[in-house]
Amino acid sequence: MPQHSTNQKVVFITGASSGIGRSLAFAYASHYAKQGLVLGLISRRETILSDMKSQIEKEYKSIRVEISACDITSPSTPTLLETLTSRTGIPTIMVLNAGIGHQGKQIGQGDISDDAAVIETNLVGAMRVCHWVVGVWERVGCVGHVVGVSSVAAWRGLPTSAAYSASKAGLDVYLDALRVEKYGKIKVTVLHPGYIDTPINDMMEHRPYLISADKAAQLVLSRIERGVRQAFIPWWPWTVVARLLAMLPTWVLALAARKFTK
Repeated sequence: MPQHSTNQKVVFITGASSGIGRSLAFAYASHYAKQGLVLGLISRRETILSDMKSQIEKEYKSIRVEISACDITSPSTPTLLETLTSRTGIPTIMVLNAGIGHQGKQIGQGDISDDAAVIETNLVGAMRVCHWVVGVWERVGCVGHVVGVSSVAAWRGLPTSAAYSASKAGLDVYLDALRVEKYGKIKVTVLHPGYIDTPINDMMEHRPYLISADKAAQLVLSRIERGVRQAFIPWWPWTVVARLLAMLPTWVLALAARKFTK
């Protein structure tokens, strides 16, 4: 495995082929156009990643892009990430962004396999990637930076999105444990986006305070660069909304849910 270089920033992004992950890759390329950067883009959709690689390297000559067609729910993920690392060098920042979701199904309806897939990708898959990269950093004595893209949904179990809420709440707690275990050794940032205009929610009728994926990516990048512990994307109004959600009496949330799911 290549040794860590303090002179080269290497950023890995899971779920890089769409949504925030895609926009974040381009945001990084633009931000580091003068300094140079290595991007490791990870997703199941190799064709899209190949197109992104060509586009970024054509537009930003100092940016090198390597890709990995990797399904993070697969046990083969560590092997694929090792292969990617052999081309990029050891990642200095790992962005755990890959995620799926489905709305409109209440607990007890349909097949549990849909919910299991959400947990497997959003939580177990993220844990698999995180476990691998932390192990690498420990072996080489690198102070790395893990960034978890969670959600406002982590703050309260939302009706018809129970599995998604649970997966993001689980990711929050997992990364909090990492922060404690590796205190002073590994940086941990957890980001909570509100409604971002991405394929994960574009079928929803109600998307309050919606912002574009490009705008979200710029905000995400700025928070990563600052090394914040936690942040909402965007700060307003979700800093207030998330805390209100956590405090709302159950009957109030139930009434609101009935209104918006009729």
